[in-house]
Amino acid sequence: VTSVDFSPGQGKFLASSSTDLSIKIWDVKEFTCVRTLRGHDHTISCVKFVPPPIGALFLEKQQQQTNTNEATGGGIDPSEAGSKFIVTASRDATVKFWDLETGFCDHTISDHSDWVRCIAVRGAKSMIGGSKGKDQEEQALSSSLALVATSGNDRTIYVYDANDKRTK
Repeated sequence: VTSVDFSPGQGKFLASSSTDLSIKIWDVKEFTCVRTLRGHDHTISCVKFVPPPIGALFLEKQQQQTNTNEATGGGIDPSEAGSKFIVTASRDATVKFWDLETGFCDHTISDHSDWVRCIAVRGAKSMIGGSKGKDQEEQALSSSLALVATSGNDRTIYVYDANDKRTK
């Protein structure tokens, strides 16, 4: 095991990464693996839950169906996890965003030229205030985004929008 991270909020889930090329999502209360993700071509160095955007609808939803784990054979309900995505870094020089509900890789970033070793995640911040000038609006927008920073053996740090566009 190379890295672990608790899900946001109540910490109901724990994500782990490993040298066996797998990412596992664990139910902390039940001590069981509820999902295994595969898709990297080399050792996975880091795993992090991506906090949701402010006001994300899935966090406010009440469970109207039966437990998603039972209904889909392993899906993770984002409202229970407090997150819709996890992000992983690997020796294969990629960063991958994984959808917790489907278990599929949602996006792969290949900007690094060598082993990606670290990930830092900053959750979105709520920005409340009166009227602002253009510079203040740009600052508010940039500080309200959830961000993912990655670094590795190529001595480069990349910072991405964590939620939708995954742009640098």
